[in-house]
Amino acid sequence: MRERRSDRGVWTERAGVWIEGAARDLGYAARGLRREPLFTAGVIVTLALGLGANAAMAGLLDRLLLRPPPHVRDAGRVARVAVEHTGRDGRPYAMGTMSYPEFEDLRTLARAFEEVAAARADEVTLGSGADAAQVRAELVSGGYFRLLGTRPALGRFFGEDEDRAPAGTPVVVLSHDFWRRQFGADRAALGSTVRLDGGEFTVVGIAPRGFTGAGIEPVDVWVPLAAGAAASFPGGWREMRYFNAAAVVARLRPDVAPSAAAEDATRALRAGAAAAGASDDEDAHPPRVVLGALAPGRVAGGAATSETRVALWSGAVALVV
Repeated sequence: MRERRSDRGVWTERAGVWIEGAARDLGYAARGLRREPLFTAGVIVTLALGLGANAAMAGLLDRLLLRPPPHVRDAGRVARVAVEHTGRDGRPYAMGTMSYPEFEDLRTLARAFEEVAAARADEVTLGSGADAAQVRAELVSGGYFRLLGTRPALGRFFGEDEDRAPAGTPVVVLSHDFWRRQFGADRAALGSTVRLDGGEFTVVGIAPRGFTGAGIEPVDVWVPLAAGAAASFPGGWREMRYFNAAAVVARLRPDVAPSAAAEDATRALRAGAAAAGASDDEDAHPPRVVLGALAPGRVAGGAATSETRVALWSGAVALVV
């Protein structure tokens, strides 16, 4: 017992010496900083900039790579669909877009998905003449909003009945920011018409604030894929198996793992091509479907791994330093 009390006394004495030395060093540093006000200001500004830049970088990485797009319900089960081909040199490469017949194959034949939707980013001309301006549009299939599980801020979203061949229905959903800029957040915008690429489109809904669809880039307007494609796509695009018309997203069924969903989608894609009699120069290496998460820093169908988070934060800090 005496030995334990002795050890405790030694440690107490050492702690007292350390605290006294630290206080003396801090006092010396404070006096030195007071004598050099310009140097002191430089140190403070440098620390503030470094801390602020690290915080900004962390927030940017979180928004772009780890956090899924806003207003997407259960985003962990929504995946981007790509098709991996094998080039003539034997190396695989992935295509992030696919043809409309391939999209239809996945939508009708793949049982691992609750819903499959197509989307194509584009720029369209708003208005005409001197007042014309370019706006960011997304041409989406009728099930797009239902797949994402998003609710409109005002009005409604369009559906599959308004995305039918040959030209769909000329309706448009406005982003919240575009509605505020163009219409001053006036509810009377619902039912009005806007001129897009020379056509008249009726406003049926306003998206919630911050909604960007399945991507992270801002969007001004959403129109049915059929209606938007009628003006910019070649004739017969719905039957062209080698015209990559749009990107595809899919919602996985709750009981299906991403790997199993990718295998099922691959079988659906190959079955559709075989039924259509499509010739393939790569029969030795047929294409296969690969799935990716909405947020690049996450795994398809799940959350970001701890290794991904650590690597991203460490890289951000090192970059700033």
